[in-house]
Parts: sequence; structure tokens; C-alpha cells
Amino acid sequence: DTDKDGVVSPEEIASVGGDQVLEAKRVLQVKGASRSFRLAETVTPQRALDVLKRSVEGDILAAADLQRLLRQASAALLEEPAVRRLPAPTADGESVVVVGDLHGSISDLSEVIRLCGPPDQTTYVFNGDFVDRGRHGVEVVASLCALKLAFPDRIFLNRGNHECKNLSRVYGLEKEVRSKYRGPIAQKLFDELGSFFSALPWAVVVGGQEGDIVAALIVHGGLPSDANLATLAAVGDRTGMTEIVQKKQKPGFFAQSAPDEGETTEIQARKEKRKRLLEDLVWSDPDRNTYEDFVIPNELRKAGNHYGLGAVRSFLQREGLRTLVRSHEVVRSGLEWLDCGGGTEMYTVFSSSNYPDKRGANQAAAIRFRPRGAAALPPAGPRPRRPDVADEMRVSMDFGVDPDEGGHCDVEVFRWQTDAADEPATSLDTTTFAPQAKACVQSLGGMIARHRGVIMEACERAEVQEASQRGAEHRRGYLSLGSWSQVLALWSANVGFALPSVDWQALLPLLAAGVGGPSFLQEVPGYVDYQRLFAGYNLDIVSKDGQPLRGGKLSSKDIMSLYANHSELSVIFAWMDVDSSGTLSLEEVRAACEVLNARAAQRGAELVDADALFRAMDIDGSGSLDISEFMECFRLAGAA
Repeated sequence: DTDKDGVVSPEEIASVGGDQVLEAKRVLQVKGASRSFRLAETVTPQRALDVLKRSVEGDILAAADLQRLLRQASAALLEEPAVRRLPAPTADGESVVVVGDLHGSISDLSEVIRLCGPPDQTTYVFNGDFVDRGRHGVEVVASLCALKLAFPDRIFLNRGNHECKNLSRVYGLEKEVRSKYRGPIAQKLFDELGSFFSALPWAVVVGGQEGDIVAALIVHGGLPSDANLATLAAVGDRTGMTEIVQKKQKPGFFAQSAPDEGETTEIQARKEKRKRLLEDLVWSDPDRNTYEDFVIPNELRKAGNHYGLGAVRSFLQREGLRTLVRSHEVVRSGLEWLDCGGGTEMYTVFSSSNYPDKRGANQAAAIRFRPRGAAALPPAGPRPRRPDVADEMRVSMDFGVDPDEGGHCDVEVFRWQTDAADEPATSLDTTTFAPQAKACVQSLGGMIARHRGVIMEACERAEVQEASQRGAEHRRGYLSLGSWSQVLALWSANVGFALPSVDWQALLPLLAAGVGGPSFLQEVPGYVDYQRLFAGYNLDIVSKDGQPLRGGKLSSKDIMSLYANHSELSVIFAWMDVDSSGTLSLEEVRAACEVLNARAAQRGAELVDADALFRAMDIDGSGSLDISEFMECFRLAGAA
């Protein structure tokens, strides 16, 4: 840092050598990569839409403005009852759109509003789980808060099970906040998010009056065990309910929180009843295989209830309703419809595509309640695309409207799918972390090693294009410096840290340090022998006795054998983190691999070396794994 400004520029990186290379390779700080934006205290409709637009573009709301926005939204939400009642759409042009889990996918939030219309024309019910298991939960919450303040009679937010401070410590939101906002403000923002969670209402009823085509209850998970809508509506004060359930040490998953000191028995009983009602609403699941009328404890999740379709029918009929709309469970097609008998029905709506974190393969969906006989919305036109991502890197698509899946009340169904190319690169708040931008690349060599296959394929495609242009002058295995840096810029944007091509050109001396340094660069001036350059980027892993593992290399099959069990690992990470620290030790990973290896042995699959995997996943060399680092390695292995 020759100019002592606290930031290492591309020029300064290019000048390093010797022992400095190792440290510069561990953490790079590059000027000009991230942007913060400010928001006026009065949130107008245009300003709210701008928050969503800027978030999709990769900008991040300044910490002071996010804190104020959360407080304003929380105050507005606390003015609403736990169960809100909306009139059924009756006039031409009126509609109510239900959006399911978003899980930190800002591209899916943007897409559903693009498809279904702006909030000045459409009423939206967002049915919980805005955060966790995605990289942009902060942006999703900021956008929803802004929209709620700008369109208070058009935007309605329900609480989901992940709107829980304790759960979001484990599943990514706390880590996300600390990665985007530096210093003491990060904890203040996370606490403010907890207050926002507690302010969220629990359910929405649409219609239900005589003659209405719509008579629907919208709630995140499902039915309470022994309550009706009147009981839920009488809940009263929701402040302080930052947590819904707490993790047990052993042997189960969750437990209720301990009562506060000094509370009377009556107050404690009232609070526990209120919390139990909320747990039922956000954690419960249906039994799709039976029409029996029962509500029993949910043994699978160790929280909430398990209810039969007969219980759905009975509850709706008692309340004068016909439709239950829930979310909470990923659905491959984005939407599931079930006939519960007696003219009643149930929808499960999931709106986070390619869940989780754009590593899955599911579609997203939303449903639109409309007046009887109303026409479908016209096509929204082509989706705007990030210009820095090539078409061959995309898998997203727009499935549009499905007119044949309307159920008893003739809803309009929208489906779509976005991928990592539609999500912005992660940014830092430059108002709280010095006016600078930082692409923090922990172990750049390890990142390149894990993605080497993808990078090499992209280089080979670029070489074919150059060869067709240069003809006989082309030298096989080489790329011009410009083409090589564009390939690396595209790759870095797709894996979450955006470095422009000019910065990759500045980094080339550092990257070439292991293959000859200056002599390598001088072999063919203006060109890069990319095959030789990337040949040395492997994962060097040793076993616990210090001996090289398989020639010192960890095969992608070693990692992928664990990646195939991703759904199990999501649960394993939570329950094996017995101290609720949000990190895993080597011993905990070994215990998890014992479970996985037992299953692998039954299937005749290759066993996993726990020590080798731990070293590969410990990207920052800290000796422990947090959930984001843990899951990121599976994504990187899959991409390679």
C-alpha cells in the first residue's frame, strides 16, 4: 500500500513480488468495485422502486438509511393487526398477487413485479421467508420495506419461519450483514432486522364475503393446532418476538426460549401461547397423502404441526373460506394445487427459483386473484439482462402465464426462473467502510483451482473465436491479453466478486508468479499461455498424517460425493453446531462425514475423507467453517 490510503490498487498489486505475493494473493482490495446509495427520509413510490432497481444492479443501501428504513417499516407494520383482511378484487383491473419464499433472491423479487405489474396497480402479499439461503436478503428486505412505506395499502408482508433472529444466525443473514456493513453498525443492523421480524403480521384474509369469488387465508406454513382466526386476530402486541424457536443442545432441534426474569406466571403463559400460535402458522406442513382431519406435532421439523387435508377443509369451512395459500416448502414447479374436498383447496407457492442461492433447479411461481371473468395480464415483454454476462452463461427463462391451473377460484399462475447471472455481485457499504470498494478474494488461487474447469472451457471458446479472426497468425494455447482478461472478468462476476478486465490485467504478474513471473509474461508479449498459467492451480491437500492425498490433489469427485447430499447437510450443519456458534470445527465435520459415509457405504458410493474436505472448505484458513463458507464450497465444486 505505497500511498498509505488503506487500499491496494491494481497498480500496487502489479508491483508486488517475493513474499508480498502470498499476502496479496490471500486478500485483494481493489478500488472502484462497489457502490453505496442513499435514500431520502420520505419514501415516495419512485424512490421505493429505485431501491429495488439499484439493488438488482448491485448497489447497496447505506447503513444509516437502511437502519432508518427498517425502523420506519417496523412502526408501520405494528399499526396493522396480526391478521389483515383485504377485500376481494371485484372491479376490472383489481388483483391480489401472492408471492412465496424469496430467500434472498433479489432477481426473483424484481421479476415477479415485472410480470405482475407495479404496486400502484396490483396488491401484493409477500408470504414470508425473505432472507437466508441466498446472498441478497438485505436487499430483499430493504426493497420490501421501501415498497411497504410507499404503497401501504398495496404491499402486505407476512412473517415466515426464517424471520427469526436465532434461525437467521445459522442460515446466512447475520453473515451477510457483517459482510456488507463493517464495524459496530453491523450488529445494530442485525438487531434492527430482529425488531423488523417481530413487527411482521402473521396472516392475510382476502375476500370471504357473500358473493366473493375469492375467500382465501394466506399464511406462511399452515394451520394452528387449536385456534381460529378470531384468536389470531386478538394476538395484540407483537414487539419483542424476535425469535420464534430456539435451538436445543440435545437431542432435538428446537426449544422455546426461557422466560424473562421478573415476569409473572400469567405474562409468561400469555407469551408462550402467542409464540406457540406463531410457530404453528410459520412452521407447519400438510400431509398430502390423506384427507383425514387431524393436526399433530410436526416430528420431521421438530416445530409446528403436521395436518391432513381434511383439517384444511374443516378449518376453511368453519371460517367461511375456500382457499388456503401457504409457502414454506420448495416446489419444483413453483406451485402445487391440492383439492381438499367440499369445495376447498390449498396452494403451496414458492417464489425463489433455483433454490438455494441459485444452485438448485426449481421454477418460481406466484398466483394472482382476479375478478370473475377478468382477462389475464398481457405479456410483460423480454426480461432485462445484465450486459456483462454472456448468453452462453445463462440458464434462466420466463415461463410466463399458465391459464390452465386456476383451481376453484380461477387464479392466474405465473412461472419464471432466474439464475446466478441475474443476481448482482455482492457489494460493500462504502459509507461505513471507508470510501473505497473491496473485492475480498480469500485465497484467490483456491478460487481459481475450484473453477479451473469452467475457466479453461471459457478460454478455449475465446481462443476458437480469436483463431478464426487471426488465421495463420494464431498461436495455439494462447489468448490475447484483452480476451484473457475478459474471460476472467466474466468468471469473477458469476462467482460473486466483480473485477473488471483492466484489474485482471494488473493481476496477471501476481498470478504468473508460480510459472516464471516476468519471463512467462515476456514469452509472447501481449498474449497469455492460459493452459500453462492455470495448469498449476490445483487444491493441494494432505491427509491427517501429513502425507499427500492422491498425489496431493483433491479430486472433484471427493467434493461432489458430499455435494450430492446437500439437503441433508443443511440440516446437519444446524443440529451439529451444538454451541450455536454458527461455525463448525474439524471434529464436527468428521462427525458429519461419519453419517454420510455410512449412507454412502450402503449405496456402494465412494467414501469421503473428512480431513481433506475440511481443509478444502476452510477457504480463509481460520480453522472453522461458517454456513456461507460451507455451502459456497459445494457451489464452487459444482461449477467446476
